[in-house]
This record gives sequence, structure tokens and C-alpha cells, in this order.
Amino acid sequence: MEEFVHAVWEFIVHIHGEYEPLIKFVSYIVSPILAYLAFRANRKSHKEIAEKSEELGRLSNEVDNAHASIREKQHELQLAAAEIDVRGRKVEELEDDLRKITEGSQALWNLRPASSFEQHRHQLWDSNGARIITIGNLKGGVGKTTIAANLAAYISETRRQNVLLVDLDYQGSLSNMLMLATEREEVASQVDRLFLPDANFVTLDQASESLLPKLLRARLVTANYGFAQFENQLLLKWLLRDDGGVDVRFRLANLLLRPEVRHKYAAIILDMPPRMTLAAVNALVTSHWFVVPTVLDKLSVEAVAQFLTSMKALKKDLGLELNLAGIAGCMTRTVQLGPAERAALDLARESGWIWNPDVDYVLPTIPRKASIGNAAGTDIAYLCNDGQGAPLRPIFDPLFEAICERVGLHSG
Repeated sequence: MEEFVHAVWEFIVHIHGEYEPLIKFVSYIVSPILAYLAFRANRKSHKEIAEKSEELGRLSNEVDNAHASIREKQHELQLAAAEIDVRGRKVEELEDDLRKITEGSQALWNLRPASSFEQHRHQLWDSNGARIITIGNLKGGVGKTTIAANLAAYISETRRQNVLLVDLDYQGSLSNMLMLATEREEVASQVDRLFLPDANFVTLDQASESLLPKLLRARLVTANYGFAQFENQLLLKWLLRDDGGVDVRFRLANLLLRPEVRHKYAAIILDMPPRMTLAAVNALVTSHWFVVPTVLDKLSVEAVAQFLTSMKALKKDLGLELNLAGIAGCMTRTVQLGPAERAALDLARESGWIWNPDVDYVLPTIPRKASIGNAAGTDIAYLCNDGQGAPLRPIFDPLFEAICERVGLHSG
């Protein structure tokens, strides 16, 4: 073995010595080529590695995005399930409301717990503020609008105190009567604005109109048939629990009971519609007192008992501090009542006992006068004379003095 290795070594030495110039020449040429080829191969390998790394990163991002998308879809599904659950409860609540309405187990105003605005009671009985009086009855044609308009005239012109009238009947009888008396024919439904959740003193000032030159100290918020649609929209949103803000039953109170409003007027008179609408509920929620006009016949007086029963339920259900000022007989045939009218007046007195059995709520009556009816649409009866030139004020004054005494409205 040693001999073989030695022989190989001698051969290499011999070759190297004999071909050394050739070997050096080849090495000078081949070595750079081999180095270049190695560099190219190494560069290609690095490029392939970079491309693979880039592809791997892209695939990794796609996987992360897919996971994020899955998580987002899962969140959306959870939100959708929660929304379905909420809507399901709303449907159940609405079905319950509709059942209550159709079965008549509760009045419409009592479908929700009372949710009056902050400081309602404190603002209601501010001794320096206006007395708020609703003129109301669920029977039409009983002199409601006549009393509202002429009571305002009495406070403005005889007592010389500021008074605000608010027409809450979409038929707009009060608005038409007073606007025509001041020679203005176009009547817009400004009362809608008082029911906006953000209504304030500026809203009221812009919505009300002066009754000059007829009444020096009176303003009116008008209504027309457009108010009915607005009421229905508010009521539907309330039933669907989508009204937001102030409870729709307390919208008017939220505005009119504010000190900056009540301190501007001695009295605020609300003309209530002859139906238990949303506006009617708002009027009674806002008021300190209400007056019930009635014609002195059996059918009309029986409606008074029904109305007072409803008012007593409303007061209890919504926790109101509402008081009955009195029952006013209107359009009597003569100043001296006949037997049928006296019987009707006694029945009205008994109806008042539904509210409080210890109080006689009957107020002075207003006789039927052609001159009072003729004034409607051209003038305000309180400011007019009868056919013989005698003023009509003395016909109204006993009733209005009694109302002001009942509600604590003292002369300015």
C-alpha cells in the first residue's frame, strides 16, 4: 500500500512539473468561469427563495384576512340575532298593545307607564305662573269654542291681563273664529310645532299670533286639518315605541309649563277637541283646571258624566293634579231656566259629584242669543252689542268671574 501511494505521488509530481504552465493557464480561465457560474447559481437560488418567501407571506395574509372575515361575519350574525330578538320583543309588545286596545281593557293613554319630564310637578304649581285651563267635553256643539274665545277676551280686555289661546282641535273652529275676527283668512296649523320634542319659548313665540286689533293682550296658536295627520304620526310612533325624546303625552306640558312661558301670561286657555285624541290628553296633562260646557238637555248632560268619569281615570292613570273648575250650562233658551233646563242643571250637578261629592260644580249659565251666534266669523261676541245696542259683556261676565275665582286668577 505504501508503495502504491508513493507511486501515485511521484506521478503527480511528474505531471505537475511537466504540465505546470498548462495547469496555471487553465486555472486562470476556468476559475473565474466557475466562480461566475457559482455566483449565478447562488443568485438564482436567493431569488427563488425570495419569491417563495413573498408567496408564503401573501398566502399568510390571505389566511389572516379569511380568519378576520370569518370573525366579522360571526359578529354580524350575532348582531343580526340580537336585532331579531329585539324586534321580536317589539312585535310581542305591539301585539299586547293591540290586544289591550281591541279588548278595551285599558284606555289608549294608559298603554305606557307615565314618564313626565323632569320637574313637571314643580313647574305645574309655580304660584307666579299662568293658570292653565282646558275647555273640554267629548260631545261637540256644546259651546266649548265660544267659551274659550270669549273667556280670553274677558281676561284681555276686562282684566287687562295677558292671555294665550291654543287651538288643539284639528277642525280649527277657534282659529277660524278669531282669525276672521281680526280680518285674516289664512289659517296655518302652527300648533304642530308645540309638539316637537325640542320646542321652546322661541318656538311658541313664532307659532303664536297676536289678536290685535281686537284683543290687545292675547295671542293664539292656530290649528287646521293638517294637525290630524301630525297627531296620527306621533301616536303611531308612540305605539311602535319609536317616538324618542319626551313622552308624546307630555310634549305640550314640557313647553307650556316652563317658567319663561308661564310668567309671560296670566292665563293659558286650551281648546280641547271633542275626542280623546293625543292633543286632548296633552291638554289635560298640562292643565291645572278644566271647565266642562254643556247644553242643558238630558242627552248633553249625560255626556258630562261620561266625560268626568274618563277624566277621573286619566288623572289616576297618569298621576295628574288636574282639578274641575266647573260645569257651565250654555245656550239656555231664556235667562230664567224652564223646567226641563232646571232638571238638566240638577243632573249636571249630580254629574259633578262623580269628581267630588262635596262640591257643587255648577257655574252660571249663558243664554242663547242670536247676536252671540251672529258674531262668529266676523267679531268676538264679548266685544259686541246685542240687536238692541246693549253690550253682551254682562251676559258673559258672571260665568267668567266665577271661573277666574275657581282657578285662583286674580285681577292684575
